[in-house]
Amino acid sequence: MTSAITTRAGYLCALLLGTTIMAAGAQAQPDMQQAQQRAQQMEQMRMQHDQQMQQQQMQMRQQEQQMNMQRDQQRQQMQQQFRQQDEQLRQQRFQMQQQQDQQRRQMMSGPQNW
Repeated sequence: MTSAITTRAGYLCALLLGTTIMAAGAQAQPDMQQAQQRAQQMEQMRMQHDQQMQQQQMQMRQQEQQMNMQRDQQRQQMQQQFRQQDEQLRQQRFQMQQQQDQQRRQMMSGPQNW
């Protein structure tokens, strides 16, 4: 009788232990799934962040290129204007010099009615 009781107690212990192990295993599986899901979410967030950073860097490079192009265009326009103004001043100086030379000649060859 004692062996039957111990056998039954052992059987119950084994049954309880098995149930506990199964319950723990069943609990461990959702925990692992949650951990995998969290890892996937973290990876997705990291990838999104990296993608956003790359897009921002690309936008900044494009803006910098546009600013450089605008600056170069403005510089070229200013240089062109300077050349035109310089040419105009040369022409004016040449014309003034010709007028002065002509006036000098007229004064030197002026009327000699005496």
